[in-house]
Amino acid sequence: MDRWQKIQHVTQLFWERWSKEYLIELQRRSKRQKDQPNLKVDDIVVLKEDYVLPAKWKLGRVVEAVVGDDGIVRVVMLRTATEDVKRAVVKLCLLAARNETENE
Repeated sequence: MDRWQKIQHVTQLFWERWSKEYLIELQRRSKRQKDQPNLKVDDIVVLKEDYVLPAKWKLGRVVEAVVGDDGIVRVVMLRTATEDVKRAVVKLCLLAARNETENE
């Protein structure tokens, strides 16, 4: 195996482990865990895509949270670097929550 193949192999292993171990921790299931807070405007999230390599997943900022009748946010409008999209919360991983103490 030459150097290029080794680098590609290690890179692929890193992304596989990162997506399976780290991102799963970010995306907790409420059935087995205590309830998680709803996503809010200005939260930063990763858009998890099934058929895209994790290195190509987009970052987005929540611009609108759609609250259901039960008071739980299940869908959000996001702004990415290239477009505005609507996504289900189950396909997102929260990276950074908006600080509630910021002055607006």
